[in-house]
Amino acid sequence: MMKVPEISASRVVEVYREMKSCRRGEYADTDFFRMTDVWSNLIDEEGLWRIKFFDSQLGEDYRRKAGVVSFGDRLTLTVDRELWRRGEKGELFANFVLAHELGHIALGHHARSATTKNFKTVQSASGLHSVVPPNAEELEADLAAVFFQCGALLLDLRWNIHDLARRARTDIRYSEKARLLLLSPEVQKELNKTRGKVSRVIL
Repeated sequence: MMKVPEISASRVVEVYREMKSCRRGEYADTDFFRMTDVWSNLIDEEGLWRIKFFDSQLGEDYRRKAGVVSFGDRLTLTVDRELWRRGEKGELFANFVLAHELGHIALGHHARSATTKNFKTVQSASGLHSVVPPNAEELEADLAAVFFQCGALLLDLRWNIHDLARRARTDIRYSEKARLLLLSPEVQKELNKTRGKVSRVIL
C-alpha cells in the first residue's frame, strides 16, 4: 500500500503564504474566479507560456487530466479540452485540477526536477477522486490549489466551507481538508510566529 506523504506545519504555512501572495497580486481576498480565466491571462505574446489542448475521445469518460511541462522559461499547460470546457462552465473539480497545476509552478516544483507534473484521477465506488499523492510535491500542489482559489477566506470561519468552495469553484473535499489543516494547533502556532524583526532606518 502506498504511503501518503506528510507535510510539516512550517511547510503548510509557507505554501499558504506563497499562494495567498500570488493571489493578492491579481485579486482581492473577496474575489472569485475561474481558473480558465487565470490561465488565459497568463499566456504571453512571446509564447513562453502557452496552453496545448488534447481530445481524449472518451465521451463522458474523458481523461480528467492536465499537466505542465517546463523547459527553462518556457512552460506549457497540456489539458483535456473537455476538462477545460467544464472549467469554463465553473465545474468545481475541473477548476481545482487547473489550480493544482498552477500550484506546481508557483511553488517552484519544476525547478527541482525536469519531470512533467500531471494531475490524474480515478473513479471508485465512492466517486471521483485523485490518486493518492505519490510524493510531497503532489500533496503541496493540492493544498496550493485550494489556498490560491480560496485565499485568506479559508481562515474566516464566518464562511461555511461548502459555500466558500462553491464560490471559489474548487473541490469541496480538498477545501475541508485544507481548512482543517490551517486550523490545527501546529499550523496555527506557525502562522502566529513573527517572521523576524524588521530593522527601522530613520532618514
